[in-house]
Amino acid sequence: MKKPASIIKITFESKKPFARLEEEFSKVEELKRALVEGNRRTIENLLGYPETSIESSLEGRVLEETEWWESLPQREKEDLLQEGVLDFINFPLSKAHWQEELEVARRRQAKIKEKAMKLYSEILEQKPKVAMSKKGRKEQEKREIEKNKARSCKAC
Repeated sequence: MKKPASIIKITFESKKPFARLEEEFSKVEELKRALVEGNRRTIENLLGYPETSIESSLEGRVLEETEWWESLPQREKEDLLQEGVLDFINFPLSKAHWQEELEVARRRQAKIKEKAMKLYSEILEQKPKVAMSKKGRKEQEKREIEKNKARSCKAC
């Protein structure tokens, strides 16, 4: 007996998420190998770093976070903080391409906001450390440690 076309279509389309999972598991395995081998380029690529950031990182041409932040005009700092984009940067910014790399972070921010609003909100709850003084960073880290201790005690 032949399957109706609609069942074939549903069956075919229902396999798409599984193909995506298989692809993701493959990336996890590739990341494990890269970590064992110490292959920084592959690690950074799999973590979604922009190519310009990877190249600059390997060549030692990245911006020092606090120095970069302090060099920005006050208005730009305020705009970046208001926008929340700093929370979505997980890679070093390069000296030559940091504006383009901020665009990568903005696209990430928009995608996370669209697909995972709860995660998006949780990310925005954390103040970006680059925008803090050393004292502010230490205080934030202390609060994070206390928060994690409280969470682990609840699991007990």
